Amino acid sequence: MKLGVDLSTYLEEKALGAKWYVKGTEVDPFQAFRSNGVDYLRLRVWNNPYGKSGAPFLGGTNDREKLLKCALKGTKLGYGIVIDFHYSDFWCDPGKQYLPRSWEHLDFEGVKAALRRFTSETLLLLKDAGVKVHAVQVGNEITNGFLWPLAKLNGEAPSRTGYEALAALLKEGAEAVKSVYPDALVIFHLENSGNRLVLDEWFSKITELGVPFDVMGLSYYPYWHGPMANFFENVIYLKDKFKKDVAVMETGFAFTLKDYESGDKAQQLVVNEEAAAKMKENLPYECTPEGQRLYVKDFLARAREAGVSEVYYWEPAWIPVKGAGWASLEGQAYVHQAEIKESRNEWANQILFDYEGEATPAFGEYKNN
Repeated sequence: MKLGVDLSTYLEEKALGAKWYVKGTEVDPFQAFRSNGVDYLRLRVWNNPYGKSGAPFLGGTNDREKLLKCALKGTKLGYGIVIDFHYSDFWCDPGKQYLPRSWEHLDFEGVKAALRRFTSETLLLLKDAGVKVHAVQVGNEITNGFLWPLAKLNGEAPSRTGYEALAALLKEGAEAVKSVYPDALVIFHLENSGNRLVLDEWFSKITELGVPFDVMGLSYYPYWHGPMANFFENVIYLKDKFKKDVAVMETGFAFTLKDYESGDKAQQLVVNEEAAAKMKENLPYECTPEGQRLYVKDFLARAREAGVSEVYYWEPAWIPVKGAGWASLEGQAYVHQAEIKESRNEWANQILFDYEGEATPAFGEYKNN
């Protein structure tokens, strides 16, 4: 089993003065994870993550220029690069999959052509620079489809509709990947990994519609996706039925429930004391440094037993730095954020470095010997 990390916020953090340490010695996270035997570097790319004023949307502001810089840095260190196309100007997940603003005027055929062009042009940029691409995600957490409303899935499994449009767009992306990097793995990445009915329907429909792909990608966070035992039963089920590898494209676990800021701001973390109390039955460990270490150790062991091909820790180096938040005000407006929040780091307690930048005990567990 291979390990990967998503370090997409690195350049934005570095520019704002972030520093990382392992046992008191300053490190570069790219090199630190590579020294732990991590083989793959996952990097997201957004189409145009800037507001009308030109201000960055934040969350890494991952345009193609930043993608290329990180990919080159990773390639020099020996990482295989994994590209995560969101096909949007900002964050995509099961609750938001918005068209890039420059595609909003296009009809379905126009979006198909734009998707193929954006995919191939981005990958050619990397290939021409000498980047070794291991795999490509066509979409990010596309359990409910992507490029809404054109390829949105509607209804409830096992009778959801909209798969024909989704399949047509996924084919464009998959074919574009293979046209530039014939040996790169095509990954379709879903998030609802505790729900076998949804997973079975999704991969069955896409397979029946003849969409070519290589790897079934899943997210797993115990807070939202339920018991680890159920998750790995689903992994084994998918592997047996579809005869393809399963990779965990995202995972993580909190080392504390305390915010790095106090007062009224202290409930903004995605997983905080209030949220954890509601999800208590889904917390297999305490949200402490030792609990995080046990989570990483046990999850990797069970992933190996289940035959998972790759495991990626999501944004393990996104330490809290002033200015490096999850979304600017313009970025929040773009993703239709119902309640405008502070533009700060909501993920800081789920990474593998503490609030002072020192590696947590789990960092030592996230390695291949």
